[in-house]
Amino acid sequence: MSARPFVGLVTDFGRTDTYVGAMHAVIHGLAPDARIVDLTHAVPAQNVAVGAWRIATAWDVLPPGAVVVGVVDPGVGSDRRGVAARIGDRWFVGPDNGLVSRVADRHGVDAAWVLGDDRWHRTPSSATFHGRDVFAPVAGHIVAGVDGAQLGLALRPSDLVRLPPPLVERDGATLRAEIVDIDRFGNLITAARSADLGGLALHSVAGREIPRGRTFSDVAAGQFVAYVGSHDTVEVARRDGHAASALHLEVGDKLPFVLHDSHGGD
Repeated sequence: MSARPFVGLVTDFGRTDTYVGAMHAVIHGLAPDARIVDLTHAVPAQNVAVGAWRIATAWDVLPPGAVVVGVVDPGVGSDRRGVAARIGDRWFVGPDNGLVSRVADRHGVDAAWVLGDDRWHRTPSSATFHGRDVFAPVAGHIVAGVDGAQLGLALRPSDLVRLPPPLVERDGATLRAEIVDIDRFGNLITAARSADLGGLALHSVAGREIPRGRTFSDVAAGQFVAYVGSHDTVEVARRDGHAASALHLEVGDKLPFVLHDSHGGD
C-alpha cells in the first residue's frame, strides 16, 4: 500500500482565528487523502528567522514526498515572490523571504519555481491571505501530482532569498553563538553544534557560571545548565524554570561560552 501524501504546516497564525483551518480545508479539497500535520503555528509573529529555523528542525523527520507550507509572511501582497522549491525528495512552498534558508543551508535546493500560474491558486486571491489562496492550493496540487515545472517560471536556486547564517564564532577560549530560538519552556537554543564545543567548562551570562550537563536533571531545581539538545544544538536551560526570562535574553542575542581543554587546563 502506497504512503498517503504528507503536508506539514508552519505558520505564525496561532489558533485563535480560522486561518489554519481554512488552509486545511483547501488542501483537503484538492488532496482528500493527504495527511495534514500542524508542525507549528506558534512562530513569533512575522519572525521569518525563527520560522526558518523551525522548518529546518522538522525537515529531517518528514517522509519522502512531503510538502512543507511555510507562512510567516510580513510582505504578503507586496512584490515578494511566492515560490515552490524541491529539496531532495521533499518540497517547500511559501513566500520567497528566507523561510527556506536553514533547510537550503544544510541540504541545498535542487529546483525552484515562481508561483506565477494562477491555475493552481484560488481565484480571486486575497492580497492578505496567500496561505489560503496560493500556498495551500499549490501544496494540494503538488501532492495530487502536479509537476513543479507547471507551477510557474523556473527560478535559479541561487536566486532564492536567503537569510544570513546565524553567528557562531571562536575567539581563543570563547565561543560566541547566536540564540536562534526559544522554546515554550524558555530554553535558549543557539546555532552552535556539539562539534563547536571542544571541552565546555562553563557558560557565563550576566556573571553566572553555568555548568555543562547531559540533561536537565544534572542540576538542582532552579539551576542553569548548558547541554547539547535534540537537534545537536548547544542550549541553556533552567531546570523547572524559564531560562530566557531569568537571564533577560532574546532570539538574536549572542551567548559567550567559555571553553577549556579536556585535561582541565585554561
